[in-house]
Amino acid sequence: MNSELADALAEVRQRTAAAEAANQAKDRFLAMLSHELRTPLNPILLWTQATLEDGQLYPSLRDGVRMVRRNIELEASLIDDLLDVARITGGKLNCIYSFRTLLCFFGMPWKWLKPSWRRNN
Repeated sequence: MNSELADALAEVRQRTAAAEAANQAKDRFLAMLSHELRTPLNPILLWTQATLEDGQLYPSLRDGVRMVRRNIELEASLIDDLLDVARITGGKLNCIYSFRTLLCFFGMPWKWLKPSWRRNN
């Protein structure tokens, strides 16, 4: 019985070590992926800003460049969030919430739910 218990314990330790190694590899991959996805966005953001500052840009082109910029900013934000997740799970980033942050976090869903809540009540 003791040898079975020792074998089971050794297997649990081995699987735990493998799971921790896989988790660390995932975190490194997410950090690298986030960086590689974010890097090419910077020149596009700079180009869109310079283009929007051109006073002779046609209005239809200006609208298109604004749309590109908004979408690039959204993508950059998503990538930053992905990188934050990798940092948090890797123990390299701590979340510090202020009262205002919590209001924003909980206030946004309330804005979306408030109209349907009023209709139902």
